[in-house]
Amino acid sequence: MGQFNTYVFVLCIIIFIALTMTFSFMVVTMGKQLLTMVSHGIEDEKIKEEYFKKKDDKKSKFLGTVEKIVPIFFSAIFIIVFAFLMYSNATQNNIVKKCPVIKVVASGSMSYKYDGNDYLFENNLNNQIMTFDLIVTHKLPKEEELNIYDIVVYEVDGNLLVHRIIEIEEPNEQHPNERYFRLQGDAVEFPDRFPVHYEQMRSIYKGTRIPFLGSFVYFLQSPAGMMCIILVVCAMILFPIFEKKYNTAKFLRLVAMGILDVDGREVVVVTKDTEEKEETVEVIEEVTKKKRKKPLTFKEKLARSSDLLKARYKDIVTHAESFEGIQSNVGNRHHTIRYKNKSVAKILIKERTLCVYLSLNPEEYNETEYIYRDVSDVKTHKNHPMLLSVTSNHKHVYVKELITEIIAIYNK
Repeated sequence: MGQFNTYVFVLCIIIFIALTMTFSFMVVTMGKQLLTMVSHGIEDEKIKEEYFKKKDDKKSKFLGTVEKIVPIFFSAIFIIVFAFLMYSNATQNNIVKKCPVIKVVASGSMSYKYDGNDYLFENNLNNQIMTFDLIVTHKLPKEEELNIYDIVVYEVDGNLLVHRIIEIEEPNEQHPNERYFRLQGDAVEFPDRFPVHYEQMRSIYKGTRIPFLGSFVYFLQSPAGMMCIILVVCAMILFPIFEKKYNTAKFLRLVAMGILDVDGREVVVVTKDTEEKEETVEVIEEVTKKKRKKPLTFKEKLARSSDLLKARYKDIVTHAESFEGIQSNVGNRHHTIRYKNKSVAKILIKERTLCVYLSLNPEEYNETEYIYRDVSDVKTHKNHPMLLSVTSNHKHVYVKELITEIIAIYNK
């Protein structure tokens, strides 16, 4: 039996690894394809329609709220179920104390009344337990308080059984200090071979059960079930990461289409002409009517930034200004760096992130180590189409290297 369990466990591990690799490959491949389609403008019409539908439709806003709440709800349920499984596995052989404990019935020895067990019919004992029922077990009463026909959970050779007490042998010369209990399953023809001691008992069943749900719990407690749980955890981790990238890609497309500006503010209004038989989209360029707070200047954003961002910004500017012929100008929204009246870089601060736009062709750096974003399709960044978000020391160094490279190109 031990060898068989080992075989099953190893087989489950192999299947789990294969499924995880397949699942990960499919998710990554599909995610990359979707992001590529979005970034190249293939999904522009869909993104535009979805944006304005969510903006104007109260139902869409409600559904958006529901979409945020539902994952949290199911995550909470998942955490509760997982905690229950861990607790159940850790305490299944322990004696139940103050708090009731839920256990899974894995056999059919109590599932019906065997015709030969007359005491069941004579005493109208109808509290049978089906296979894979979840039962609620309680703290054992004192030994002398246990009665005939009570149903108890007890341990035999490391296994837990749920049977009914059919006979109690009071203390006598052979066992003067304890009672002997004879137990039997309702669906079994004969009682247990050996009497059960009070020390073997773990809890008592008082009639509360949940039919058939135990099959699900029993599966989750198995090696295959635990591996499924791990797979769900991986999915729960990967999905928010992909969703964030996907939403960022959609936002950049909305900026590129001129619907939003780089700060996320709407600059155009799109309406649908419903009077025509063919649906058309009319773009009207106008500044939003809502009064907005005056945006922070570059210097104000810098003052509110972290010490690390300030240090990186100062180092990049100092590096650029070390070249003869550099013109450095801090404007209202960004810091512009030029070399002999030629564009070099534009520095912005967005959502507490230092963003450096460089005057380089992004396509020429596809096969390099540099991590950047191509913003050449955004009108406002036409002269600085290569964006590096300085979120690490490596990217900080990359910016300085590329500024040096731009100046070297201009000097050729």
